[in-house]
Amino acid sequence: MRIAHLCQTYPPMISGQASMTKQLADGLVTLRHHNFIFAASDLGQSYHSSEGRLGVHRAKSFSNPARVGQRLFLWPYTSLIQKLSQFNPHIIHVHDPVIPSILGIKAKKELNIPALITAHQVPSFISTHFPKAYSFDEHIENLLWKYAKWSLSNYEGIVAPSNTIAELISARTGYKVDTISNGINLDVFNRAPTKAKKKRSLKIKFRLHPDKPIILHVGQINFEKRVDIAVKAALKVMESSVAQLLVVGDGNQMTSIKRICARQGLMNDCHFTGYIHSKEKLVELYSISNVFITGSTIETQGLVLLEAAASGLPIVGVDATCIPELVHDNKNGFLTPINDVNSMAYAIRRIIDSESLARKMGSVSREIAYDHDFKYSLSKYESLYEQILNDFYPI
Repeated sequence: MRIAHLCQTYPPMISGQASMTKQLADGLVTLRHHNFIFAASDLGQSYHSSEGRLGVHRAKSFSNPARVGQRLFLWPYTSLIQKLSQFNPHIIHVHDPVIPSILGIKAKKELNIPALITAHQVPSFISTHFPKAYSFDEHIENLLWKYAKWSLSNYEGIVAPSNTIAELISARTGYKVDTISNGINLDVFNRAPTKAKKKRSLKIKFRLHPDKPIILHVGQINFEKRVDIAVKAALKVMESSVAQLLVVGDGNQMTSIKRICARQGLMNDCHFTGYIHSKEKLVELYSISNVFITGSTIETQGLVLLEAAASGLPIVGVDATCIPELVHDNKNGFLTPINDVNSMAYAIRRIIDSESLARKMGSVSREIAYDHDFKYSLSKYESLYEQILNDFYPI
């Protein structure tokens, strides 16, 4: 099979969608399928690379003002058609709902091939980027859902990474949506619990306090992710309990987050790594942490939640969207009300103050992650491609 993937971000750019697309393409290559990635260039100018059954074309791009370290293309349709014609795909897989989606719809019609789309965002999440007047938000969201209904009507397959998002899209559009988890590579993240001596040496390696528990946050440091809520909750815990905060990632709210930490007088126990491109280093940071936290309410699944669960961490998150699918309240962590710093702090403190509770919840996290083993996701995508092709080209 020959699969073409259309997206804006692709590694080395960092996003959940970029990581999922690369994981899927690499997995399909192991099944001997040919894959072609068309994405925005991480360098600005266009270039092409290929290795074995995987080719990547980076289209000319400009800096994304809303995302640190990310770039976007505008309308590289001529280049897209040229590259797709050379690759001759059996199917197009779109991973972005805006420009790549419109490009994919136009390309599939011109080349007369089927296409599917994975919903890495939904309109209610996108509208968080707009000014916060409620009526304006509601109007924008309704317009975006109208666009989504038109856009999705052009695809032979629609995929969501969680049941919550699949049901939401179906309810708003009336279309059938398949649920396929983004999946987690358990060979990478599902390792045996790190022993105390090893944890101590790793903490020293990363210049962390060797004897203080770690409250971990991983992800984009942007307004819509509500990192401020998670950080304020962690700081509240650190005022009365021995702990340190570790923030992995970057974004346009980084300065604001650091300012919050400084105002509380706890900057010495707050550590910021920026983006970490090394998977090995990221695995090590999960392995030495005691609890994972997030204030986000806009996840379609949450790759970092999967990584934390597979790493055996208790999780404190928000009772919103699909998060309860990965965070089972009072089982592998705690769910708290939206924007409730006090409730989140209380939940974090319960885990930090009880090693037995943390171990028990971490064990349940690993069990939950088993159901999201990437090998299952890969098999489901392969079957869906075959089904769409059979329906599109009936014998």
